[in-house]
Amino acid sequence: FPSHDTAIDWGMCQAIGEITPLPPLLPPPPENNAVRLYADDGEMYEQEGKIVASGNVILQRGEQVLKTDLATYLRDQEVVDAEGSFTFWDKQFIVSVVSCM
Repeated sequence: FPSHDTAIDWGMCQAIGEITPLPPLLPPPPENNAVRLYADDGEMYEQEGKIVASGNVILQRGEQVLKTDLATYLRDQEVVDAEGSFTFWDKQFIVSVVSCM
């Protein structure tokens, strides 16, 4: 750590929103830990317990938020398969992946 005699150059610092994507503004999460899904388009396969969503997909469960281009949600397994670029926010971390397709 620098001593008190050393000036700190804050010019290299960036706002958190410039180096990590901020989560989308959403209503408070459901209290029962249910999954909330937003998308431009989607198909539901009720018998399979599967939803395929595309275009600006946002899934919210508790404090977790996933934003991606294409997602398949398997309700019974509580699993999401995100395809393409995605960002995942949790209370303790952020994971952001840019697809190279």
